[in-house]
Amino acid sequence: MEKSPFAEERDRSLKFIGSIGEEVPRLQGLAEFYRIDRDAWRDLYRRQRGGEAYRELQEEVVALRNKTRARPGNCDNRAHGNAGAELPLTTPNQPMTDQIINIHDHGFVRLIDTMGTDVRIVEAARLSYRSPSKGEEADKKLLRYLFKNKHTSPFEMCKITFNIKMPIFVMRQFVRHRMQNLNEVSARYTELPSEFYLPEQWRVQDTKNKQSSMTASDVEEDWHIRQSKHAERIYDLAYQTYQTMLKEGVAREMARIVLPVGIYTEIYSAWDLSNLLKFFALRDDSHAQAEIQDYARAMKSFTAERFPWVMEVYEESRNAG
Repeated sequence: MEKSPFAEERDRSLKFIGSIGEEVPRLQGLAEFYRIDRDAWRDLYRRQRGGEAYRELQEEVVALRNKTRARPGNCDNRAHGNAGAELPLTTPNQPMTDQIINIHDHGFVRLIDTMGTDVRIVEAARLSYRSPSKGEEADKKLLRYLFKNKHTSPFEMCKITFNIKMPIFVMRQFVRHRMQNLNEVSARYTELPSEFYLPEQWRVQDTKNKQSSMTASDVEEDWHIRQSKHAERIYDLAYQTYQTMLKEGVAREMARIVLPVGIYTEIYSAWDLSNLLKFFALRDDSHAQAEIQDYARAMKSFTAERFPWVMEVYEESRNAG
């Protein structure tokens, strides 16, 4: 019988804990945690106190896994495009993948799972007139026809889910795409870490487009450093204030109001292919803000791996104007 993703992750974690348990006695309790059945684990994780305790333990496991991968001679690091990249935390009832693209200083896009394939799209379309597949060439031709003539419902048969960590100001643009299914980490339930976005290069206001920016080419050598210091000063003050308010008993849901939009948040985001392609058309575009373009391109990279026919047709259409 084929193991579920949960069972595979549990067994992998138990084996890993067994190999390092003597080194890290605190992790011994984690073995019992992973033996809890799936439904009981979900109930436990919903209880914040217990969930946070086990979340801390899991973070130690992830950190140790990454440290183990980084040892000389150990090539078990499959981070997508980022050798040595730290894997984000996953929970036992989630499919575990090492497919991750790190973005900026603290962000990432991680592929969780997909439903369907390129062939699923043409199968759904052919059902309209009860016609079987006529081979790969004919299927690709049909898919190209569907896309060109905006027959979107067959593309909605396929889904893709991402785990994304991004600054809140990017998230505000991301949620404008309302046809995704989305769940976000809650600052009412958990304390936010001190993770803020600092760009490597600051841009200046575009002289023609009121909502856009452009490269700061005509500035002094230390101009970018000064802007980063301004931002760091505000970030430090805001987070110190946040911590002080929490220690003085202010509720998390209220203390968070002092945090700037440069702080990172994390989401699960699921899309059908039709709406995801519309997102790419708008956000992987020179008119979009540079930061969200970076996230869109990472998402597009994963989509092209899982749905190569669709993305080939999409790029052909885009290049044709």
